[in-house]
Amino acid sequence: MAGRGPSEDSKDRLKILLVGHAFWPGEGSEPGITWNWAWHLSHYHDVWVIAHPLRRAAVEAAMAAHSGPAPRVVWVDLPRKPEQGERGIRVHYLLWQRAALAQARRLHATQHFDIVHHLSWATVNWAPKLWTLGTSFVWGPLGGGQAAPLRFARYLGWRGALGEAGRHVRRRLLPFLPPLRRAAANSALILATNPETAEILYRAGAAHVELFYDNGVLPEQLMPRRKPRQAGDQLELVWAGRLEVPKALPLALEAMARVADLPVRLNIAGQGPLRTACERRAAALGLGERVRFLGLVPRQRLLSEVFATSDGFLFTSLQDSAASVVLEAMAAGLPVIGLDHQGVGMMVPEHAAIKVPVTSPSATVQALADGIRALAASPELGQRLGEAARCHAATESWSRRAVRMNALYRSCLKARAGRARLGVRHNDRAALSESAA
Repeated sequence: MAGRGPSEDSKDRLKILLVGHAFWPGEGSEPGITWNWAWHLSHYHDVWVIAHPLRRAAVEAAMAAHSGPAPRVVWVDLPRKPEQGERGIRVHYLLWQRAALAQARRLHATQHFDIVHHLSWATVNWAPKLWTLGTSFVWGPLGGGQAAPLRFARYLGWRGALGEAGRHVRRRLLPFLPPLRRAAANSALILATNPETAEILYRAGAAHVELFYDNGVLPEQLMPRRKPRQAGDQLELVWAGRLEVPKALPLALEAMARVADLPVRLNIAGQGPLRTACERRAAALGLGERVRFLGLVPRQRLLSEVFATSDGFLFTSLQDSAASVVLEAMAAGLPVIGLDHQGVGMMVPEHAAIKVPVTSPSATVQALADGIRALAASPELGQRLGEAARCHAATESWSRRAVRMNALYRSCLKARAGRARLGVRHNDRAALSESAA
């Protein structure tokens, strides 16, 4: 890590407490997000992290090999291991969050943190109570306010459709629930990954909301593209994600069936409960070797091999907060063909992707197919979109995100000092910022 610059003088460094359940190197999603925030913010501030010790050995090995500013980790374990299954994990997390809050109180009593920042789990449905510490509280980036369009119910199955119907109802009720209202009113800043979540926070009384990707890009992820594809060459597309209902892989399979006359292959990287059903659907559509199921691909191989040999990234999720994998594909210079809604619709610029309106299922499938045809017909289009995608991903590097977060922290403290002088409480009327990095 680079040495300290003028803005990192010891007198300017803040005391920051990060709370993130999963925390270890070499991964994306929750563990990688907490890990990268901690390390990149340590360049500017004195950072403590409260985390679960699931990968403690890997964390301590990585820290021992590092020189320079580093976060201080405080492990919070539970007497019992999390039960198997989603319900068991949720119960485990609720108990862990309670234990983390108690530890945060003990730490704050001695360290007097300037900022307490809750990173994960990052969902509007689980309001943390860290605001009760009485210092400037930052929450996010978080999602959870988005839901799959019910007109796509046939892709959700009856269980999924019922679940999404319940999600639509919950979205309407959330702004009125006391735990969220209290957390929103007492947050100095909340980072939201999509407009749907930001709107819920606004209605719940949040004073300062910023739209913000949940993940970032490391320098090694900004890969040069392979030799440009030539006209007539097979178009290699990749779809990556868990094979589960909200990801809506069948949309991609049906779009592939509508371009049967073109030399196009779709490589599907991922595993999940719907793999067998999706394989059957691909066979029923007569896709044959034009679709390959790669199974679970390790993240490093996905980034360095699969993305490096692909010509485009296909994104079909009907319910997704911000989709970190889309940003990672863009960092590899892949043009995106994706649904124009929720976090991806808002964050991905028009000039870096073919964005498909989420209207009716038939129209959306056709628009996906039209996007595939456009890439297949014009290698120049793919090259232009891919370069724009990589340039956009570079603006979301972890180092740039840390600079932006540092400025937001300073803004929070300045606002707090101003309210203290005026004797104003923090729960003013919300104002939603629509700026994105």
